[in-house]
Amino acid sequence: MNKTAKIVAVILAIAVMLSVLGCTKPAETAAPSTGTEAAPAPAAKPATVEQMNFATSTPGGANYSIGGGLSAILNDNIPGYNFTVESTGGAVENMRLINAGEAQLCTGSSDVLYAAVNGIAPFDKDGKLNVQSIGVIYDTPFQIATMKNSGIKTVADLEGKKLAVGLAGSHVNTKAKLVCDTFGFVDGKNITWAYLDSKEGCQGLIDGTVDAVCVGVAIPAANLTELALSHDITLISFSEEEVKKLTENVDFFTPSVVPAGTYNGVDEDIQTFSYGTEIGVSPDLPEELVYQICKVLFQDEIARTSEVHKVFKNFDTKMLTRTGATLHPGAVKFYKELGIL
Repeated sequence: MNKTAKIVAVILAIAVMLSVLGCTKPAETAAPSTGTEAAPAPAAKPATVEQMNFATSTPGGANYSIGGGLSAILNDNIPGYNFTVESTGGAVENMRLINAGEAQLCTGSSDVLYAAVNGIAPFDKDGKLNVQSIGVIYDTPFQIATMKNSGIKTVADLEGKKLAVGLAGSHVNTKAKLVCDTFGFVDGKNITWAYLDSKEGCQGLIDGTVDAVCVGVAIPAANLTELALSHDITLISFSEEEVKKLTENVDFFTPSVVPAGTYNGVDEDIQTFSYGTEIGVSPDLPEELVYQICKVLFQDEIARTSEVHKVFKNFDTKMLTRTGATLHPGAVKFYKELGIL
């Protein structure tokens, strides 16, 4: 290549480079800050949600189901709180959980609440517990079932027999003990207690490991209904004098009847007693929160509450003023507005 050609080639190369550089958009330079721009928005903080533990019973029990259903209603209507059902050993344990601050709501029978706040058995070693209530939500008849061929027809016939008395600390267990105390039965002497829940007790009847089982759930009790479909059962009917003795000597017991036909093959009315089941609460809960709990469950969403469990079939708001403890101020405020207090 001669000298002239080389010069032309260099000029062409330079031209191509300039062309490429001319097509490239220069980077934009940020405008100088004026100091008036808004600062970036801080990341949103998660809303604070306070945990509300609702202590109930063993899974499968009526109160566990009720606690779950009521918790769902409250979660849908009261923001800022997370209501969660908790399975427990029953009413006695629930009182201790409330007192210790490990639960904020619970289920429990009136006599257990009464015993808790007064520091009497089974709380005589605990002292008086710090528990209040929003009142009775349903009544439960006490039932003692046995096989029809057991020969057990009356309360007196339980002497020398093995009786499933519920799990230790359950409301059924406390009632069974009261019945035994009232009629002179002493575990290990003239009767034997088996600490079994109603499902285990019914299986015990089938297996022959127990002679009778105490049941404390709303009628018809699912375990007894199932048992009566495959076996001939009977329920012990208390005499009029026995019912009177129980209801006069034990606070919060009232005469009750399990109607004929409630269970397959049980064709006569069964005389017994019933007791109220309440919602216990921590006295530390704010008045406004408990007011809202009562208002949601027993006014705004009462139709939904009535569908939570069959025990609410005969629910009457007048029941709410009954309690073995004292009503929480938030409940008192709402019940006065409702006109039942």
